[in-house]
Amino acid sequence: MLFRLAFFLPGLVVIFFTMDQLVRRECQAHRAEWERDGKPHGLLFRPPECTYWISGISSLKVWLSWLFWTPSWAKGDSNAMVLLRNYRWLFGIWNLGNIVHAVIVLSKTA
Repeated sequence: MLFRLAFFLPGLVVIFFTMDQLVRRECQAHRAEWERDGKPHGLLFRPPECTYWISGISSLKVWLSWLFWTPSWAKGDSNAMVLLRNYRWLFGIWNLGNIVHAVIVLSKTA
């Protein structure tokens, strides 16, 4: 249980912080694309233009889609590409850690 908390919570904090930075980058450097994406927000980064429902739904959409697809605005932006790569790696490592933990727990109960 202690491993779970020690890995799970800090991992999520780092992932959310990276995602916030990526959404902030889109908002500040690629404003038209950010608006076209529905004005997504991060966990802590919430520009005043964001709305509760539309921005919330668009945030979930970009959080998931950016794991698998690179948005066109990011391809020419080296800072965004670094953030996107970090987001994907962190998310993958975090999920791998959760899978390993689940296998260990399940093997002890069998």
